[in-house]
Amino acid sequence: MLITPIDSPRYKTLAFGGMFIAAVLVALYLASYFLLMKLNHPALPPLAATPLTIVRYWQQYGTDPYTVFWLKTCLAAGALPTIVGIFYLARPVGRSLHGDARFATLAEVKRAGLFIQSGIVLGRWGWRILVLGKQLSAIVIAPPRSGKGAGLVQPNALSWLGSLVVNDARKECHRITAGWRRLFSEVHLIDPLSPTGNTAQCNPISRLYIPDGEALRVDRLQKLANQLSPDPAAGDVFWPASCRDLFLGIGLYVIETAEITPGFPRTMGEMVRQVMHGADDSVSAHWKRVISERDRVGKPLSGTCKRMLYDFINLSPQTQSSVRKTFTAKLQLWTNPLIDAATSGDSFDLRDLRRKRITIYLGVQPGDLGRLSLLMNLFFTMLIDANMDKMPEEDDSIKHELLVIADEFAAMGRMPIIESSIQLMGGYGIRLLLIAHSLPQLRAIYGPEHTSNIIACSGARIVYAPNDSAFAVDISRELGTFTVENKSTSRPAHGLQAVSVTASKAARALLDPQEVKLMGPNNQIVFMEHIRPIFCRKIWYWLSPFFNVRAKRRVPDVPAVPITMAPAPVLAAADETSGKARSARAITAEDISKLDKVKLTDYAANFKDVPIPKGEKLTKKEVEETFDMFMSAIPT
Repeated sequence: MLITPIDSPRYKTLAFGGMFIAAVLVALYLASYFLLMKLNHPALPPLAATPLTIVRYWQQYGTDPYTVFWLKTCLAAGALPTIVGIFYLARPVGRSLHGDARFATLAEVKRAGLFIQSGIVLGRWGWRILVLGKQLSAIVIAPPRSGKGAGLVQPNALSWLGSLVVNDARKECHRITAGWRRLFSEVHLIDPLSPTGNTAQCNPISRLYIPDGEALRVDRLQKLANQLSPDPAAGDVFWPASCRDLFLGIGLYVIETAEITPGFPRTMGEMVRQVMHGADDSVSAHWKRVISERDRVGKPLSGTCKRMLYDFINLSPQTQSSVRKTFTAKLQLWTNPLIDAATSGDSFDLRDLRRKRITIYLGVQPGDLGRLSLLMNLFFTMLIDANMDKMPEEDDSIKHELLVIADEFAAMGRMPIIESSIQLMGGYGIRLLLIAHSLPQLRAIYGPEHTSNIIACSGARIVYAPNDSAFAVDISRELGTFTVENKSTSRPAHGLQAVSVTASKAARALLDPQEVKLMGPNNQIVFMEHIRPIFCRKIWYWLSPFFNVRAKRRVPDVPAVPITMAPAPVLAAADETSGKARSARAITAEDISKLDKVKLTDYAANFKDVPIPKGEKLTKKEVEETFDMFMSAIPT
């Protein structure tokens, strides 16, 4: 029973050796105990026995036939139960012909530690809640409208006492649970498409996430660029790489300009506006003029910023236009003033989620899941990355675990940080509850191998009754089979021959695919390691007094942020003869002697609307009017 056929010979040898030594000690102890019982001496109670007691009596009285008889009798009495126990433990493991599949029992669920107080809520066993602990994550595979919100999202939001981040489609979880969570946690709702601007803000390029110092700044911007424009699984990597270089150059320009220009927005919306500055044939001239002007006024751009911008400037016009269009296609969301407003400030610091209790709801309407997938992907990637810098053992300020409920997980698109780091997140106090509609949906995003890895690294997998036949077959196969005995009876057509009965053993699926699909709306299966599958009930939070008393409290107000439309780009005056933009510069002493040769088109100001008086002799009034209009055209 203790030794299985798959154990190695070395393990078997050690196990049998250990059992033999233990058996000898137990046999000697029992023999000594029985001997002291026979002696019945007040000074030597049976509880004083040791394995060496009988050995010492044998050494002392081994010549006395009467004593030897009782010593042998006690040894036999002590050895008999020991021998029986060894044979019981060492007997071969009984194996059924077709398996012994079954669901976990209550005792097994208890031993698995699923009746603890805090963790990820999985379901219920009778009136008791199943809770996943041990810093493990969970994944849910369930079709739409099957009760994932009422059975998992809301119960976890109403019981988790650490920091919480929820991808909250329809903002249902915020409406139900925010009132209770505000009692012990900061509560924020990011509603990036709120028409009234009632949303929390998170700026990906603020100082919280892009620190000062050129080296760190470049590193963080490159990481952000990789999140927004990863290399494709197949195909040419030139365009994503070119977009990342342009992102780095424009990002450095916006940040460095915001540092020296009061009121200049340090936002991704401003990055998009800078890239979209001017027509395709004037982009190179614009950025050359920007670089030279910054050099002239003594506030030059950093070396990395210049290199990235020159790398873009030196591309051929056709390639430059393609890179620019690819870049704006990646970040076209930030041309939306609502998105720009929601990402222009910071209502919280993602790095504080493990240091104090913070609850964040990302509210996206179902109809906007597709077009906001990049924004959701970026937010959750930043969230996980910001909290995987230090482990709790390295920083005493980290006091709370973080639960991330990624509802509509597949709608966010591929997140490389999850497929590569999910096995490490538990050590950082980050736990995931991933919710997807089907395995084919996940495989289409992450591929078969990465999908299998995500499932394997999740401590628990919850399955509702599927509506997909292929998935039902997979679940039935995973549940396994057990052995049943079939009896068939044959009767002769004529005569008085005896009836023959034939018995045979056959395999029976624990649940066949049809039974899996017909589990019912209230049942679910939980798969975990080191325990048989758990057939249990869903949680409907409104039917549970524990959850219902916490639900639907008054929801905190969400303050509004200003929504502003971006101004039209201001272009420098163009040279009327060449069509090229001209940059302004200060007049020097050398220009004084050449003023009589300077044309109006040589000035940076626009004198096109200044009428030139005609005639050889001008009146004083005409001269004064022309001079006033000339001066008013000069920018102050």
